[in-house]
Amino acid sequence: MGIPNLLPFVKNACRQGNVAEFSGCSVAVDVSCLLHRGLFGCAESIAQGKKTNFYIYYVEKHIKALLNIGCHVIMVFDGRPLPAKKDTNNGRRQRREDNVKAGELLLAEGKVNEAMDKFKRATSITTEVVESTIEV
Repeated sequence: MGIPNLLPFVKNACRQGNVAEFSGCSVAVDVSCLLHRGLFGCAESIAQGKKTNFYIYYVEKHIKALLNIGCHVIMVFDGRPLPAKKDTNNGRRQRREDNVKAGELLLAEGKVNEAMDKFKRATSITTEVVESTIEV
């Protein structure tokens, strides 16, 4: 889940700007962040096991925007799961499964907004998601 307290630590080094300022530069992109956001857009389909490429289009749109302004894009993906985080990851997997079940029940009750919230909480970057993104 990232580095605790990273944003407050780097806050003084940050400023408002425009992405065009990076034209001609090499830019490393945290693709896992883009994938999470893209998965939110198709959370219901993913949770119900339906095939979708929405998350790929989401990543592609952002990468193309950087390429169009002349950036050299370096796509960075998360590494393999750390053995030390096995219990944490198992807990997260169980919560995702619980959220899918809760979402399906809420959807059956016609509570679409609540179901979508549960489906979003159930999103996960699987090996299949990463591999299909890399193929593009």
